[in-house]
Amino acid sequence: MTGGKPAYINFTEHWLHNPPPFNSNSVIVEVLEHIKPTPIILEAIAKLRKQGFTIALDDYLGESFQDPFLPYVDIIKLDILGFDSLDNVKSIISEKGREKFRWLAEKVETRTEYELCQEAGCNYFQGYFFSRPSNIYGTSLSSNKRIILELIRSLQDPKTTTEDLEKLLSQDPELSFRLLRLVNSAAFSQQNKVESLERAIILVGFDQIKAWVVMLSLGKLEDKPLELCRQSLQRAYFCQNLSAVFPSTDKSIAFITGLLSNLDAFFDMPLSQILEKINLHKDINLALINKTGKLGFIISTVFNMEKGHWHKIRWDLWKKMEVPPSIVEGLYLESIKKADSLFGY
Repeated sequence: MTGGKPAYINFTEHWLHNPPPFNSNSVIVEVLEHIKPTPIILEAIAKLRKQGFTIALDDYLGESFQDPFLPYVDIIKLDILGFDSLDNVKSIISEKGREKFRWLAEKVETRTEYELCQEAGCNYFQGYFFSRPSNIYGTSLSSNKRIILELIRSLQDPKTTTEDLEKLLSQDPELSFRLLRLVNSAAFSQQNKVESLERAIILVGFDQIKAWVVMLSLGKLEDKPLELCRQSLQRAYFCQNLSAVFPSTDKSIAFITGLLSNLDAFFDMPLSQILEKINLHKDINLALINKTGKLGFIISTVFNMEKGHWHKIRWDLWKKMEVPPSIVEGLYLESIKKADSLFGY
């Protein structure tokens, strides 16, 4: 579920003294803000650390009563909403030692906050900053983004042929190289090296190749984190997996629905405005804007799984289709593994 990375687990006082049988490489012990640094608590944390666990201190605000924890922790989590100014983040990191700890900024909701925290010395970030558009609506697109948006529009035109795609890729040798490298990656387990677009289409399929070109193009946007591409790809696979329940739903359309679900974050424009500029299947537009139709039901499930909003998922409808929560969860994990394999995680 965590893509092979350790999970942050909130440890109660009871768990600090009686830890569950976790592998120390699989979890990070998170000491909650309400736990007091009594000698017996500090002794329990020191014991966990000796056992190989990484210790994170939650919601640190620079208060003196929290300082007794510092000799025993590896990661300090800063709740940036708890500060009057983000200048305080930089002051605390400077005062306590930028190199002594790994600093994690949590509740980072905008790219501006992300950049300020990064400048202040934070190493890790939690929040939805990368999947939300920056607040620059009304500004014109850069030439690079206009080119990529035009490429997406061309690729989603049902009249686009193999020859059209070859012509588009011939104008961007780097994109062609990255596409062939992806097709030749371990994720596809090709015995013979694929050296032409024609061969790649035969092996992978025209619709899938077009989707890869879209993903690789979005990955060229230098002002956006790579994680945004990985999340988009994971959504694409999850949508594709869930669409198998609906025989009448085209899997390739479900895939592109998930892949393009972050376009507003990539281009810093309202999604409705972006979709007006590209020629998408009407079912994709209805799903992404109104969350209606079968694709809308699928993408809503994807978003709610992603955010952990289990109570918002229409489990009653999945049950009618004889799909229990365990199956949905399994397809979700499968999509994470598939996306991670293509990104080399």
